Amino acid sequence: MGQAINALGSGGAPIAVAFAVLKATDSASALGIVMASRELAALLLSTAGGLVVARFAAAWSLLLTNVIAGGAQVGFALTAHHGVASVPVFAGFALVNGAMSSLASPAAFSVFGQLAAATSRRTGATALFRAASTGGLLAGAALAGLLVSLWGPYAVLLADGVSYWLAAALFFASSRPSRFPRSGQGATGNWRGQLARGLSLLRSTPWAWRVILASAGANGISTAVLSVLGPVIAVTTPAIGSVAWGIVLASSGLGALVGAALAPFLTSANPLRASLIACLGESLPLFCLALFPNSVALCLAQFVAGIGFGMFEVVWLTVLQERFDETDQSHVFGWDQFLSGALLPPGQLLIAPAAQLLGLRPVLLAGASLVALSVPWTLSQPDVRRM
Repeated sequence: MGQAINALGSGGAPIAVAFAVLKATDSASALGIVMASRELAALLLSTAGGLVVARFAAAWSLLLTNVIAGGAQVGFALTAHHGVASVPVFAGFALVNGAMSSLASPAAFSVFGQLAAATSRRTGATALFRAASTGGLLAGAALAGLLVSLWGPYAVLLADGVSYWLAAALFFASSRPSRFPRSGQGATGNWRGQLARGLSLLRSTPWAWRVILASAGANGISTAVLSVLGPVIAVTTPAIGSVAWGIVLASSGLGALVGAALAPFLTSANPLRASLIACLGESLPLFCLALFPNSVALCLAQFVAGIGFGMFEVVWLTVLQERFDETDQSHVFGWDQFLSGALLPPGQLLIAPAAQLLGLRPVLLAGASLVALSVPWTLSQPDVRRM
């Protein structure tokens, strides 16, 4: 239950923040700064989250990250409502929330593992954990759009902060950490050496670098469009609006569930190639925003894009597990997460000025074309085709 409520807040937070910033500043560039701050914090801590959990008790890490993330959202809501905040203040709250989210993910996984180990149905418990996480994210996105239209973005941000505190209370009740461990307890070796080894393994694997490079480019463009330009288009287009925009974003998550379910049934001799081809759908939402900005077309496009993403994610994780030793997988995965998201903050910072300078539709069409071209570029690499 705690994980479901935590995911509910995480799913609704980006939508509430986006509309709150637009209401307070009426500036797409300001929204880009705030969103980039959140992504930057999450990115910088993406390789360190597991190490933090290893050094401190996972239950305490999970409790404190949710308390602090909730405080950041409540502070965001109150300062925005009273008109006393500026863009740097909004960016600061978003940075804290992004940092806590990045640290909470490995902590939640660790606490879940401890609880599931005590049951006789570990597989069922794992499925329940994933369902709670994904279901919460989907419901949070859809619900946030609806509540923004009913209550306004500031009230939704306040409710989002309270949801983090409720999740913290439930996590505390389920795990009942007894004390703060001393610094260093549970540390697993030299963390600098662990990070360096993960990077060294990737550097010696050219096919992985090429896939990650293409993912970084596609993620940077599509996320920048959907998190910065998307809300602006939604509030200025009668055929979309805040309610439909929440459903549009939730459609991607629903598609990802379908794609993940379909991935094990890929019969191709090269599942990675097949999943990369499915990622062509990631460009569809951007084309729709440029040419057919209405909620029905966007929902369908996001659903198709989600299928490709979900399929690729499962296949890619499987490939990493097969090609790297078990002791090295976490380090490689951490760098994969970091490098794949490396272009998110600069993309979010630059997308609004680019649209103002070059025009909204040209930027959307150029971005969609680059996202689509990232797939054939990746498949043109001989070592990727041989996978």
